[in-house]
Amino acid sequence: MGFPSIAVRIPKPLVALLHFLNYTKHVVSQVFFYTGVLEPSVEASSGSAASPSSIKSRLPVVEFSDFSKGCRRAEEEGPCRPLCAVCLMELEGAHRVRELGNCSHAFHKGCIDKWVDVGNVTCPLCRAQLLPKGIEEIDLTTTFR
Repeated sequence: MGFPSIAVRIPKPLVALLHFLNYTKHVVSQVFFYTGVLEPSVEASSGSAASPSSIKSRLPVVEFSDFSKGCRRAEEEGPCRPLCAVCLMELEGAHRVRELGNCSHAFHKGCIDKWVDVGNVTCPLCRAQLLPKGIEEIDLTTTFR
């Protein structure tokens, strides 16, 4: 006994036509990109906009106890045992965490720093951008008087 096997044969001219259309699409998109008609994708442009050190300098570091005061869970859900999704260790009150710009997830400072150092610019859990849109252009080294 075994599973029934069904074989589907695609005619070779159809396969050749599909390969040709794929190649043509690639060539046309490259021509549009290099002539400026087509903009690069958002993912490609946002990843290269900020260096890991500038991202880390813009994400504030706080104690988890201070961070968790702003995050309230419903009473019926029971006790909250937050975990760092990078190292899978429990977050405790005295641990230093980074506040992310676009979501309410918390990660150990060292864990999210390593995450950013390897080139990631999104939250490890929800994939939201680490920095709010437009903050890349702000120079935080300028002092205001």
